[in-house]
Formats: sequence, structure tokens, C-alpha cells
Amino acid sequence: MSETKNINTIIMVIYGILALVLAGIMVSSNHGAGFLSFILSFIFGFGGAMIGDFLRKLLMPDMVFTREGFIGLLKARLFWFAGPQLIGLVLGSAFGAALGA
Repeated sequence: MSETKNINTIIMVIYGILALVLAGIMVSSNHGAGFLSFILSFIFGFGGAMIGDFLRKLLMPDMVFTREGFIGLLKARLFWFAGPQLIGLVLGSAFGAALGA
């Protein structure tokens, strides 16, 4: 149980770092955006990643069947590993940057 908790903590830190980097990219591409936009982009990006992680845990199927063989299975596993979190991260950061601009 302790090992799973450590992995979840590491994953949350990684999402926080990704949210920070993406917030910087979103704000630097918009020259009129300031510090408030950066903070909102970071907060909404991290929140979006956490919501995406919750939805992944809620909706992830137990089994995946594909017609594409190993490559299809690899794509499906990769999507369910990080797809919903990254989608939430990008959408949340974009929303936060737009809200602060």
C-alpha cells in the first residue's frame, strides 16, 4: 500500500511540473498576459490533470480488444496511462490562461 501511495505522489508531482511548464508556455505565447494569467493557468492545469486522473480511474476498462494487434494494444494502454490527464492538463491550462488575460 505504501508503494502505491509513493507512486501516486510522484505522479502528482509530475503533473504539477507539467502544469507549471505548460502555464509558462501558454503565458509566454500571449504577450499581454501577466502573472495572474500564469497562476490561473497553473492552478486550472493542475486541477484539470487531477480531474482527468479521476475520470481515468473511473472509466478505464478492465480489458482492451483491438484489431491492430500489438501496436493497437500499445496505443490503447498508452492512452489509458496518461491520455485523460494530459487532455485535462491542456484544457485547464488554456482555460486558466484565457481567464487571466
